[in-house]
Amino acid sequence: MSGLHPPPNWRWLRVIEIVDTKSRPSRTDDAIIVRAVGFLQRKRVADASRMPRLKQDYPDIYAANHAYEGESEDRWVLEASLCTEVTHERITKDCIIEEPDAVNAYAQLFFDVRPYLASHMYIRMHILQPALRNRSTEAGSPDFALKFVALKADYEILQDNLDFIIDSPESNRIFMLAKNNKTQQLGTEAVFALPLNKYNALEILDRADALDAIRKGEGENMQEMTASAIELLITSIEFSRRLPDDANDITLDGLEPRSIENAEFTEIPKADS
Repeated sequence: MSGLHPPPNWRWLRVIEIVDTKSRPSRTDDAIIVRAVGFLQRKRVADASRMPRLKQDYPDIYAANHAYEGESEDRWVLEASLCTEVTHERITKDCIIEEPDAVNAYAQLFFDVRPYLASHMYIRMHILQPALRNRSTEAGSPDFALKFVALKADYEILQDNLDFIIDSPESNRIFMLAKNNKTQQLGTEAVFALPLNKYNALEILDRADALDAIRKGEGENMQEMTASAIELLITSIEFSRRLPDDANDITLDGLEPRSIENAEFTEIPKADS
């Protein structure tokens, strides 16, 4: 486990460990782990004819596992919703999930994040960076944008803007542009932090080359710089509602005017070519 807290799917990883090693749950494993072990043992040997019985015996875990294995809008919206304080019952209703206990099973087995949402490090390492790496389509997925809005705004704002975030490639672009801007900002600061003199000219040139690589999305420091950029986004961007005429619009505050001037989800400037 990386960081100070376990990853969101720590229970499912424990289930896989038990099944792979053909061992038994320990006394410290909770009830959902014990049930999930039985589910996974049967799922691995079940053919198509046995799936209906598996679904009948483990309806909540079956539905949760089905959502988890799919890189789809349903999974991204569900996980983003779990990044808020809204009840599982409300999520079940809004996401039109037929199995009433599926959200609870998903939260326990695959996305146990709520106890750790006060930690910026946890949010960055276990929620936003994995979502940023989700490139299920050429233009990227809305996974990062959905989770970011959920974490920095609230459930109602997330729901108000679901269609736009999911259906418009502009929503993903605005967050990628913001992230890239922060990354380049950090790189520029690193290059020019030292005053130029005859002793450090080569070092500054090396940093400039590194910055050029970062701008192209390359270089050894890209992962570290991306992590730092996400941290800056978490701490510098806030969401607010526009009232009274545009109550459902949300505004991104805290972005440098050079990158996205007066950025908002209903009117997004074109990216520089």
